[in-house]
Amino acid sequence: MNLHRYVPILEKLRAAVGPDFRLMHEGLGMSLGSLEAIITDFAPVLEGLGFYWFEEAFGGTSLDHLELFPRLKEAMPSVQISGGERFLDRFEAQQWLDAGVLDIVQTDCNVTGLTENWYIARAAHLRGISIPHNWHGGGSTMVNAHFVAAIANRQYCELNQTNNPLKEGIFTEPLTVDKGVMRLPDKPGYGVELIDDVEKVFPYVPGSYQRPNLRVQTK
Repeated sequence: MNLHRYVPILEKLRAAVGPDFRLMHEGLGMSLGSLEAIITDFAPVLEGLGFYWFEEAFGGTSLDHLELFPRLKEAMPSVQISGGERFLDRFEAQQWLDAGVLDIVQTDCNVTGLTENWYIARAAHLRGISIPHNWHGGGSTMVNAHFVAAIANRQYCELNQTNNPLKEGIFTEPLTVDKGVMRLPDKPGYGVELIDDVEKVFPYVPGSYQRPNLRVQTK
């Protein structure tokens, strides 16, 4: 994939959903040849197509890239910049908040813990929005969902739609989303109960969680 082939796909996507549908673009793992190309070549595309946010534009939120973010904003003034899914604590997030380069802070309770993420959200409340990253199993989803419900500067809770038994299959009652809305249960704790013998149904498998995609041919 390259920019010449990719931009028409984005154009077709925008045409399919209409001008008012909020589209977000994930930058993690992008390869356009250079970080400079993301600013000069790709960001104007997102601006022209009216994307809502650009997430982890440079493949992560690294301090090595901090000086690039103001230039990125200049290249797409109406597109919000989001990031921070790998921030570990409020002190790491504070550096980015002080720099004023993130419109949306996407710290994940799976990484920071619930309480630490609440502190980050309070700091972000003075400057913008907290929309947690959420890409893991059902337990992490419930923590992040309750976190979103409890903060003032909320907007969405990300919910990975990839088939994942560790998201739906570990609870006695499945997570349900109706027209984009998850209604949190009012039971104690996070409102969910694990199935019996969950450790037997989903036994620990040693090694990396990453597995090759056999449908993708690599050389």
